[in-house]
Amino acid sequence: MITARRDNSAEATRPRFWAWRLLAFATLAALGAGAQIGLAAGARTPVALLAIVDGYGRGHPFKIPAGLWFDLNRREIYVADRGNHKIAVFDEGGLLLRSFLHYVSRPQGKGKTLLLPGEPKGLAVNSRGDIYVIDDLDDAVDVLDYRGRSTGRLRGADLLDPNEAPLSPSESVRPAAVAVDKADRVYVATTGSRCEIVVLDANGQVLRRFGRRGQDPGAFVAANSVCVDAQGRILVTDAQGVPVQCFSPEGEVLLSFGLHAMGPENFSLPNSALRDGNGDIWVADAIRQVVRRFDAKGQLRDTIGGRGSAPGQMFYPSAIAGDGERLLIVLEKDGARFQIFKVVA
Repeated sequence: MITARRDNSAEATRPRFWAWRLLAFATLAALGAGAQIGLAAGARTPVALLAIVDGYGRGHPFKIPAGLWFDLNRREIYVADRGNHKIAVFDEGGLLLRSFLHYVSRPQGKGKTLLLPGEPKGLAVNSRGDIYVIDDLDDAVDVLDYRGRSTGRLRGADLLDPNEAPLSPSESVRPAAVAVDKADRVYVATTGSRCEIVVLDANGQVLRRFGRRGQDPGAFVAANSVCVDAQGRILVTDAQGVPVQCFSPEGEVLLSFGLHAMGPENFSLPNSALRDGNGDIWVADAIRQVVRRFDAKGQLRDTIGGRGSAPGQMFYPSAIAGDGERLLIVLEKDGARFQIFKVVA
């Protein structure tokens, strides 16, 4: 069993984002009217920078933040901070609300269990406030209550299709990404010997599954993010297979685009995607250090970011999240911060 302990050391502190706000606004003002964020000269900026948050407060920075989720019900931002072994929760403006350590367990024999600090890398939150966490040191999706106490687990083996042949001793399946829709259905992308999307109800019962291992549309090699939009369409990014795919709620391929190749319409390491209120699809590319916007047909519209630590630049973006309308949040693993944008064009 995995348990989590509340960490109160950062509860009374607040992120140092006011200074970042002033720097961001000064930078944009210096660019003049029609300021761009990571765009070519003369291009119209698609986003406005609202805030930058780089940790829990003075002297408590993020350390390898890897996972991001925006809770639509409470308008809260969740960060999986891998290097600090924490889950942190902020309000929509970037103020720290709470944080807690995430632990993984190791059996020690005779019914004893050793708790070790985990390395959370992905998460999702349902309408009840339950938190689904994927940890690099665990082979399961850990289910926590809103205070961070473990209430259940979804192991990779629990996600297998009972109608298929069992795994051999040399095979394994691990959860790689997790998402939740507005009906509290849970979507888990698995990697390893079985590459698919498994859809479960709020009680952990498998409803359906789709996908297989492969390089063609409808298949996956190394799926690394899942996102479900307001219409139930499922976006999946893949580090090695088809870069971006969109599926119907039933798992039928609606759209796939991009290659792992040169060119602005292609990708090096896509690792997160979402759809905004205009129907556009935003995709983060960690190696190219940008977030790109594509239209509903997968045609490139514009790009934000670019390597750097200045406001609007990005240093290894690891995840994006938003409200499905105009809010866009970009988490940077090596930049150790998240930036809050508003889509304005």
